[in-house]
Amino acid sequence: MITWLLTERLAVIPGMRVIAESTVRRQMLESMDLKHAGERLGVAAVLAGELTRKNGGFLLQFELIDPVDGALIGGAMIERAWQASVPCE
Repeated sequence: MITWLLTERLAVIPGMRVIAESTVRRQMLESMDLKHAGERLGVAAVLAGELTRKNGGFLLQFELIDPVDGALIGGAMIERAWQASVPCE
């Protein structure tokens, strides 16, 4: 659900090209190499992350990675208390 929400929100940003999760998974399974998958998908950056439960809430960690050399472009860590519902705008 979170991947879908993030993909939908990023896709509406002017000039942003978002690749479908199923396409990315297929490319990564075929090569398991970020550089190769990035080249085949024709992307300038890859967003990778992890969502985990922590202390009754959740922790979201993500990085924006350059697929050419694997360099970190940016990233963040967000920790929040759990809510019964997630607002969708």
